[in-house]
Amino acid sequence: MAVAGFALTFIYDILSSIGFYIAYPGIYASIWEAIYLTFIPLWLPYPPIIHTVTNIIVFAVVGPSIIKAIAALPISTVKKCSS
Repeated sequence: MAVAGFALTFIYDILSSIGFYIAYPGIYASIWEAIYLTFIPLWLPYPPIIHTVTNIIVFAVVGPSIIKAIAALPISTVKKCSS
């Protein structure tokens, strides 16, 4: 689960950096600079690298418990109409 949390969060942060570059092209010189500087905590109070690390922890700690809880839920059956 931690690997999935890392992969999904990393992809999300990269895509949001690209979106930020597209929305505000004057801030960064290139799209690569926007992606690169996303993970360096310069002036951001909450850099995406912290977002990535905390999601790894959450996916590793909470993910398995949620999966077990969902698996324990009773499956509802839907009555089918017979014509």
